[in-house]
Amino acid sequence: MSRRLSRYEKARGYRNEPLYTVKETVKILNMDESTLRYHFHRKRLLSFKMNGKRFYTQDSVKTFLNYLKMQR
Repeated sequence: MSRRLSRYEKARGYRNEPLYTVKETVKILNMDESTLRYHFHRKRLLSFKMNGKRFYTQDSVKTFLNYLKMQR
């Protein structure tokens, strides 16, 4: 019998990829929260909402870092 998956496991797509909150993502990317929202609204940085909180996957943050490097 398979066990029930938690909301976090479902949101991660059954992967053990770390999820970052907005504050953690801001620290990783070294940018302001408003700048983070700016890039999110322009679909340069992907995230999802769960229980009213926004989360970013590690893959999404790495992809965005590569995007920033290409822009320089």
